[in-house]
Amino acid sequence: MGNLKNIFAYCPSLALMMVYASLPFGFSTFQRWALILFGVSFSLDYIIFSRWKGWKWESYKVLYVTCILFFLFIPLWHIWENGHDTNYYIRCIEQRVPFASYGLIGLMGLSDKYKIRDFAVVSMLTSIFLVFFSYYQFYHGIGDRFYAEELGFSENLNAFRDWTTLRVNAHMTFNMFMNLTLLFIFYLWRAEGVEKWRVRLSYVSLFFILFTVCFLLNGRTGLITLLLFFVVYFAVTRYQILLKYKGYVTGVVLAIALSAYCLMPQFNKNQDEKNPRLAIWKVTSELICERPFLGYGVVEARETFVERGLNDKEFYDNYAVKYIMEHPIMNKKGEVDLTQMHPHNMFLCIALEFGFLGVVLLCFCLVLPIFFFRRRRCFCFLGMAVSAYLIQGLFESIGPHLLPTFLMIEYLLWNYAVDADELV
Repeated sequence: MGNLKNIFAYCPSLALMMVYASLPFGFSTFQRWALILFGVSFSLDYIIFSRWKGWKWESYKVLYVTCILFFLFIPLWHIWENGHDTNYYIRCIEQRVPFASYGLIGLMGLSDKYKIRDFAVVSMLTSIFLVFFSYYQFYHGIGDRFYAEELGFSENLNAFRDWTTLRVNAHMTFNMFMNLTLLFIFYLWRAEGVEKWRVRLSYVSLFFILFTVCFLLNGRTGLITLLLFFVVYFAVTRYQILLKYKGYVTGVVLAIALSAYCLMPQFNKNQDEKNPRLAIWKVTSELICERPFLGYGVVEARETFVERGLNDKEFYDNYAVKYIMEHPIMNKKGEVDLTQMHPHNMFLCIALEFGFLGVVLLCFCLVLPIFFFRRRRCFCFLGMAVSAYLIQGLFESIGPHLLPTFLMIEYLLWNYAVDADELV
């Protein structure tokens, strides 16, 4: 009985790994069941092992309180707003519940069975599966061929990305997961126990494969985040080398950035000039100026945004027609779901929904780890993980493509993992 009880103590950690492995595939059935399993196993573990007995308030837990408060903006705002029964409102609740549920878990505290190494392995295995699965979809999508000879290199890359988006998830989610996997590899490289050349070779090989995939397939935001990881990691861990060879390092960074701009289709000037985000942000900013302090609430904000956007010629031509009408998502009534249009900026989206107060609270959620992070030696890695979320948030709204679960699992893992101090 004692052995069974000890085995059960690992169930919440295993369930959370399942949740993490499901993230690249969006809010799928598998992720729903993984979340349920984690919630049930965590609750039972907390009761069976009487974990509340050792609970005490610590300053870093103010971060989790802030996350709970941020989520509560949605139901509190809806006391005065209509639309509680709409599919969009229910979807918002589903997509943002992690701010509250993981916040509560952070307050209660995880057990000592959560290890960064385990999550790193899950992340790497999932990334390898994603690469092969994405290529498998591309292979069948172009007629069971390894490469479409009639298409150029850029066109094949675009086809690869299209099939990945269609069969896996949007490129923003793909970017986020891959970049976090590379961050985990950075961590394992520095952790104890990787001195053997075979282990280091396996990390280098996997890093090279994933880096190549990210370099070729990432969107601009993902690629910028990846390059930032490089700069920050070497600045923190290899600063003496940087000081000694700063001229060479600067040249390498500039060469990578220049080659990315020249060679990658995601940095094509044509795309920059036609980027619909400028029109989207213009419409969003106009609406925010009309209600700057309290916003519209999640339902009215999206409805007003769609209505105003469809009546704006630049918005309609560069965004609605090109991206929504040509690749429609249908609702249950068989109509094009126009609520899929969004501000493409986390801060503008929250300002539209909850005004200045919402943005302030969101900023607290992102900044507080700097002041209340309990694992100081891993601060660099948490900082990069949060930065990745923040950078993508400049070009994406919180929702199905910028999942709050990414952010909240990072907060829990880097705060509570028992091997968080095993860095050399």
